[in-house]
Amino acid sequence: MSQSFARSQSYIDVSTIRAAMTDLSSWFVKAYTHPMITDARRLDAGGISQKWETDAPVDGPDDMKCTSLPTSGGNNSNLVKNRTSAPHHSWESPTTQRLKPDRATKPSKRSAEAGSLASHKKRRVEENIKQKQLDSGDLDEAEPATLLPASREPTLSHEQHIRKVLQALGVNDLQPGSWEDLFLQLFKPTVHNNGCKEQLKDFSIRCKEETRGKSLVHMDDFLTQPAGEEWDTHDKEIDSEWASLVNDVVKLSEGVVNHKKMSKPSGPLNAVLACVWHYPTYATDKADWGHTMDRTNPSIAVQYTKFGPSPFVRSQDRIPFREQYGRNGVSWDTIYPHWEKILSRCDQFSRWLNGHSKIIMLIGEDNAKAFLDAVQLDDSLEQVKVRLRLKDFTMFTEVVGVPHRPFIIVVREKETKRIRRLVLFSYHTQYFMYTHNEAVGAYHDLLWNTACVMAGVEIQHPTNFLAMVEKNKQGKSNTSFSKNGPVQLVVYMRNQEKQSGKLWSEGEVRSRFRATLERHPEICLSRDAETGSWILPLLLHWCRKGNETQERNRAVNPKEKKVKKTNGIWVEPDVDLQSLLTFEPTLYKSLPTDSHRCQERDRVLNSKLQALFKTLQVRRRLSTDPTLLRDKMMKDTQKALKDLGTKDRKYTGVWLSRHVVWYAKDIPNGLRYVGDGGPESDDFPYDQKDHPAVKLESRWMSRDDFLKAHGTEDGTESK
Repeated sequence: MSQSFARSQSYIDVSTIRAAMTDLSSWFVKAYTHPMITDARRLDAGGISQKWETDAPVDGPDDMKCTSLPTSGGNNSNLVKNRTSAPHHSWESPTTQRLKPDRATKPSKRSAEAGSLASHKKRRVEENIKQKQLDSGDLDEAEPATLLPASREPTLSHEQHIRKVLQALGVNDLQPGSWEDLFLQLFKPTVHNNGCKEQLKDFSIRCKEETRGKSLVHMDDFLTQPAGEEWDTHDKEIDSEWASLVNDVVKLSEGVVNHKKMSKPSGPLNAVLACVWHYPTYATDKADWGHTMDRTNPSIAVQYTKFGPSPFVRSQDRIPFREQYGRNGVSWDTIYPHWEKILSRCDQFSRWLNGHSKIIMLIGEDNAKAFLDAVQLDDSLEQVKVRLRLKDFTMFTEVVGVPHRPFIIVVREKETKRIRRLVLFSYHTQYFMYTHNEAVGAYHDLLWNTACVMAGVEIQHPTNFLAMVEKNKQGKSNTSFSKNGPVQLVVYMRNQEKQSGKLWSEGEVRSRFRATLERHPEICLSRDAETGSWILPLLLHWCRKGNETQERNRAVNPKEKKVKKTNGIWVEPDVDLQSLLTFEPTLYKSLPTDSHRCQERDRVLNSKLQALFKTLQVRRRLSTDPTLLRDKMMKDTQKALKDLGTKDRKYTGVWLSRHVVWYAKDIPNGLRYVGDGGPESDDFPYDQKDHPAVKLESRWMSRDDFLKAHGTEDGTESK
């Protein structure tokens, strides 16, 4: 009897639980389609997670509620502090409430199937929430409220991060410890910097004891606030000096600088650590009334990943107004009148800021070259260069006039040798989106981590630079969509127009693409008649350019080209529109497989060899008896010509590139070959005179030498 009762009691408990789960599953089906939860699943990098407790509640058990934390993307230290109060996307249910006996009925087959379907949907939602990246961050399941960068390895301990950096640096004689201790062990003692290591230890202690400022607002606030007519106030002392700088720069530039496009420093004046960038670009979601610490910029996002939106760090630009990014630099003096006065005024403001900080991180080679303009020195101070014991790479080969290995600058008092300021040099973070040098990545992690430790700033990602290098070596991209190039920026801005419904003005478009419009006079900037957009004509120009390239490539070898028309552009199935707009692909790059690339490369090389052997001077040299050639160089050239095509592809390609200038649109007098994309007719008299584009004994140092001697870029003969 007791056993029967026990079995019955057990059956009731199980069925009770099943009934409760069925009710929960039914409620979840309703919740799954609720608009607020749907919006939460569609969060983007710059959004704020929805509060699910609304005036229109979802019908469900009274003991269930759903809450979420406000997020700002990246690594938010405030989220970590609030872990216990509101877990991110957590389901809360009282454990003390007992199930009612009257619900202990065995569920039907139909309700069981519905419960199974609802459970499946529940798992899908939970997986989507866990896997959803917020501003390149992943949810750490161990700490639900923590947002981690996509490449972070949360399982690594401090010692493991240290060993990882040491292994990449290739330094075996360092003793693992703190980041600061590790960095000091790299010091290379000399007569000039004798005692610097002990002085820096004392300097680090004083930095930690320093009364540091704190930003009055969150670094990301300006990104989510509605469009206004002013900047955020991070520090009231900076506000007054900033207003004076804005007025002076606009006046000196005669109105060329738009005050709305100026980027205000982020963070407090009395920050121990200051990060100095060169100039802001238009690769941002907030071009007007912006700030330096802008995580929507791909380069600044790397700093954001290192220590998050820390309110104790000041970020600033040496030139604090936006300009279009240029791979070869910006011609500041040709764009802005009175440029020397403008730069001097900006440096004055930057020195005033840096005078309130003890550690100054200069980012990029342009800032490194001008480091004397960033630090105020008087007769009582001296600067000492401290080299580091790293042999695998050099940095900033023109800084201080000589090539050198990584180093830092110590500013100290002449009499007491007491260190007043520390100047650190970092590559621009864009460099780490492409490099494969692990030693450079590890050194920068060590450098930035040391600065954070000395300044008392929490490190969010100890090895983010090294992680970027590792992704590059694996062939993965560190930016989902770069916004720096002109074509990428056009696509990005047009997407913003379509999403927001707000069109960019003509002045904004011309200022952002000033350099592009100067380089491409064929671009006719005008308002699109249908949409009213000034950006769309630029986008259509690049589309036509890509279309012409694909048509030209397809005409060269139509049998091996399988293309389809997408949005008016001929593209291959394996080539997406984004890749097509990013660069103008050569023929062999646009072919889908490695074997096709090799075949096409060989075809082009053979065409060039046939063109070379058709020239008069080559035929004459090959037909000459070697015994009649007195000059050794002429004999060597004859032997090299006979070897062409018989040795490896690399040897042949190098020889041709040194001795022949080939035809191109801007080099019409170059040597023609089959498939060069030029006119069908070639009227050069090959049997009557030597071709000017071919040198046998000497080499072409550059194509400019050929253009000066035989023709200009517009095709006219030089005089």
